[in-house]
Order: sequence, then structure tokens, then C-alpha cells
Amino acid sequence: GVPRNRVGADNSIPQNSSCKNDKRVYGGYMTMEFARDTEIQTPQYSTTQENIASYISKVWNTPELIKDWGKPICVLGEGNHDILLANMDTKHFLANIRFLLKTLQPVCDHFVWLGNTANGRKSEYPQTMRTMKSWDSGVKEMIESEPELQNMSTFLEVLDASLTFPHADYIHLGDNWYVELGRWFTSLM
Repeated sequence: GVPRNRVGADNSIPQNSSCKNDKRVYGGYMTMEFARDTEIQTPQYSTTQENIASYISKVWNTPELIKDWGKPICVLGEGNHDILLANMDTKHFLANIRFLLKTLQPVCDHFVWLGNTANGRKSEYPQTMRTMKSWDSGVKEMIESEPELQNMSTFLEVLDASLTFPHADYIHLGDNWYVELGRWFTSLM
């Protein structure tokens, strides 16, 4: 199996990490609930997205790590939570996505955009198949309309596949979805 190496709380890499050419695995996971928000603020930056970009720049984009690994591949996907915000429509959502991508562009080598998931059942929730497909189409069109983003982005449409996996609730999928998606990603490396 794939070694499960974790970056320590002090950003150190465990000594038992292994990789080809004696290089160690680096990277990690940071959660972002919305395309643009103020959940994480610092004296330097007012948005979560700016603070995450700053962190990546300072911790994962050091000259040594860029020399050994290059800039990180950033896996992103937004929409299922954004749609719950007051007065959020497609125009504002896409403006927030543009902000997110432009903010992360200097610190990421490539974007892998995961499209939205949906449940497929009728419900009172706003995350309908129609809306999620429309928002995904808007993100794809925006990326394709900007050559610098298009050259560094891959869009993975997962909405149809998400319909066949068990859901934890109306919009979140069960653990098996994330395990299988992770296996698929690691099989490509």
C-alpha cells in the first residue's frame, strides 16, 4: 500500500518517510468551506484563501522544496457550501472562484478542480442536480476562457459518479467515496 506519511504539528517530516531518491513526501490537507470567506483572518490577510496561499508560499514553496518537488498540485472544489450563502447566485459564485484561483495561482503548479456532487433525489435543499451542473459548467467555462488558468488546470467532473455512492447526508458522500477517490488519485502517481 501507499505509506501514510503525515507532516508533524511543527511542519517536520517524519524520519520514517520514504520516497525514491531519498526525497521525503511533503504536503498536506487544508479545508476551505467556501470559494471566498473570512473564516481565517490574520493581520496580513482578510480571507481564508489569502492566508492559505501565504502558508503554502512560506511552508511548501521554500527554495529547497521547489527544487526537489516543484510547487504543489492543488486539488480544489467549491460550490456545495457556497450555495447556502445569502444572495449567492452564479455570477457571485464565479467571481469568488476567479478570486480563489487567482489567489492560489502563484503558489500552485497545477489545479485539479473536482466538480460538485449531488444526491439526485428531490429535496428542499438548494444543491440540486440542475444547479450543481450549471455551476460546474460556469467554472469550466471560466477556466477555459482564461489561457493562464486553462494551461494549469484539470477539471474532473464527478457529479454523475457521485450518484452511485452512498451519501452521509444530502450533499456529503460517505467515507467510501473519499477512499475510492483517494485511491484513484494515488494510482495516477
